[in-house]
Amino acid sequence: MVGVTADPMPISPVDLILAGRRVTGHPSGTARDVEETMKFAVLSGVRAMIEERPLAEAAEAYAAMTGGRARYRGVLTM
Repeated sequence: MVGVTADPMPISPVDLILAGRRVTGHPSGTARDVEETMKFAVLSGVRAMIEERPLAEAAEAYAAMTGGRARYRGVLTM
């Protein structure tokens, strides 16, 4: 999930434990941090490594991501 609110999340610890799931979070920085990072990328030639898949393979792409087999940013194409 991308984004955040101050609202509590209705997550049952039992549902997490029994299904072997976890919830983690990571701050991505301020808008200024993102702007500076993008400027650095442009100036230095940094580019994202992506793996494109057709929308028809969305389920397989999701399974690869959740199974830890995705190695690049996944992009679904139309």
